[in-house]
Amino acid sequence: MACFALAACGSGSDTTGAGSTDATAADTTEAGDSTEATNDGSAEEDTTEAGEDGSSAAPTVTGPSLKKAEYIKKGDEICGKVPQAFQPLFQKVNGELKEEEKQQKKKFSAAEKEEAVKLKAAVPPLGTALEEFGKLGSPAGDEEFAQEVVDALDAAKTGLEEDPSLPFTGKGSPFEEFVKLTKGYGFQSCPRL
Repeated sequence: MACFALAACGSGSDTTGAGSTDATAADTTEAGDSTEATNDGSAEEDTTEAGEDGSSAAPTVTGPSLKKAEYIKKGDEICGKVPQAFQPLFQKVNGELKEEEKQQKKKFSAAEKEEAVKLKAAVPPLGTALEEFGKLGSPAGDEEFAQEVVDALDAAKTGLEEDPSLPFTGKGSPFEEFVKLTKGYGFQSCPRL
């Protein structure tokens, strides 16, 4: 969340208001029984399930059993990609908003800009991170924790999609549980997502 805020604040363009927010646009996987080839040539089953309302549920964690340190390192790498993916989307969304303002001859409010940035620039990288965490594997003996991390990230993404006015950080942030879990387990980058 802080990384989103820093990326937004450091861009030099006018965008969101004073309180930065999380934007999590994600590549969503449609429910189904599709398979996908892995790096070793084997097939991997799509473990994303549809919810009762037809929406995608959090992926079920698959992958190898990892040592805790390896799980944290790889998880932090996944989280580190989020702000990198956010920045170009952020620039694109700002450009689109400016063009739309010119065409409509009206200014968008700071809240409208912030919500657009969250939905179109922040949500997609979160979806990618969610998929990668689902395939990461889990630390030996802490398989339930790995699923809790995926579920918390999915809830954060969904919360942001449903109410983009929510703050990226702090009380009331949809990322509160994800930050708490990852910080408590020893992650460095993920709690600052």
